[in-house]
Amino acid sequence: MNKTRRVTVAVAIFLALAVLFGCKAEDLGEWVPAGMKKISTDMVEYDLYIPKDWEEDISTGVVTAYVSSADRSSISMIAFDLEDPNQTVDEYWENNKGAFTSFFTDMQFEAEGEATVLGGVAARKYVYTASASGVPYKFMQVICIKEGTVYVFTYTAMAEKYELHLPSVEKILENFSFKS
Repeated sequence: MNKTRRVTVAVAIFLALAVLFGCKAEDLGEWVPAGMKKISTDMVEYDLYIPKDWEEDISTGVVTAYVSSADRSSISMIAFDLEDPNQTVDEYWENNKGAFTSFFTDMQFEAEGEATVLGGVAARKYVYTASASGVPYKFMQVICIKEGTVYVFTYTAMAEKYELHLPSVEKILENFSFKS
């Protein structure tokens, strides 16, 4: 009987601490990086975390988040199956680069195909500037292919705000993982 009371008290203390520190019951036991929140759902094959003060938006079906309503610097993650499951990231980029350069006529690359990793999978990073409606923007895309599916992470910001949010974006990328 004494052992049962101790266990009951321990569970009660644990639950009280969870409530005190804002944990939801469904979040108990799930790891989340410090200062971040999970925005991906069970519908996708990856876990994506953003800073707690960022706004999430999954209303379009694409996992998207932005800094605030005043600062629309944003990230998004899309994934889709390739027609050719053996296609490489370099081949994917070459096949799709024309769509970007025809839309953004003033596109300037800072990095094109830089080797990196996304969720433990070999990836390529593309950083470029371009204007939309006369406003200069800076973009970063990290692209990988896993099991015939291409994953495209995009960070978009007005050119003057790009560096400001880059540390947060790097933390998002560091904590990105594929589900087992």
